[in-house]
Amino acid sequence: MFDKDKIESPAEKQEEWEEKREKKALEKLGERQNVFETHSQIPVKRLYTPKDIQDFDYERDAGFPGDYPFTRGIYPVGYRSRTWQARQVCGFGTPEEITKTAVEEDVDILGLSFHSSTHLVEAPKIMRLLKEKGRDDLTVVVGGCIPLEDVSDLKKMGVREVFGSGSSLDDIVDFMIQ
Repeated sequence: MFDKDKIESPAEKQEEWEEKREKKALEKLGERQNVFETHSQIPVKRLYTPKDIQDFDYERDAGFPGDYPFTRGIYPVGYRSRTWQARQVCGFGTPEEITKTAVEEDVDILGLSFHSSTHLVEAPKIMRLLKEKGRDDLTVVVGGCIPLEDVSDLKKMGVREVFGSGSSLDDIVDFMIQ
């Protein structure tokens, strides 16, 4: 995808930069931490050059907004129509904490994922708390290990859609962008 000469040409400039600019700045200012990494614990380099992405394939690695691999979000207009949304997964918070976060962050969709048999206990609590907080208009979706016979009960309590363990990513994305 890239011109090989242009990939190699910054190497000399980078060495010069590291010696003249970076080294002095580090001596004077230091860094606020020893290691920088993503939430997935992938180390973050101080500087990236074309060499770091020489094997980059635009469609495979970035894609278009709203398309796989969803690196730019699930919406075709990206985040120009709305800001990032906060979501919390049940099991990492109580129904009260989940509801509080959803209301404070003014989320559009609340996704709950259940991988134990607590969905018929926790989901009604969350739906009740949302109603008490005046957010019964919030779209709530449930996913995870949900027996088919429980889907109608979840929908009766106000859950908008249920995505069981066999749900396709396309179906979930299609629902989210409606």
